[in-house]
Amino acid sequence: MKLINIRSYDNYIDANLAVGFLESEGIASYLMDENTASILPSINYIFGDIKLQVWENDYAKSIAMFEAEDARKKRLMQCPNCGSHDVQFMVAAKPKNWISAILTFSFFSVPLGIENSYHCFSCNHEFKKLE
Repeated sequence: MKLINIRSYDNYIDANLAVGFLESEGIASYLMDENTASILPSINYIFGDIKLQVWENDYAKSIAMFEAEDARKKRLMQCPNCGSHDVQFMVAAKPKNWISAILTFSFFSVPLGIENSYHCFSCNHEFKKLE
């Protein structure tokens, strides 16, 4: 039996929440590259993000659990502009974020001042809070 990657995360908090989510259903899971991604987040592009792994025999159940949870979350997110549920929380497309990314890449430092927002893929509206 072998371990299979089922998801990846860019921060240890979300990764550990996912481990807890699987453990609540009795599924053993493991995080790969957690320490590297946590200590040196500016070089994640070299190693990739934190990988969530499960045993091969738990793969189908794990995927089904995450798909059901993703569908539940998607129903809760709604664009205030058009009412669409095709919304995702992501890094905002703002000049300040681009400048921070360029400086981070140039000096191998930790990114500062990154702003996140919700983005609607139906009408391209960006907003800070869900209503």
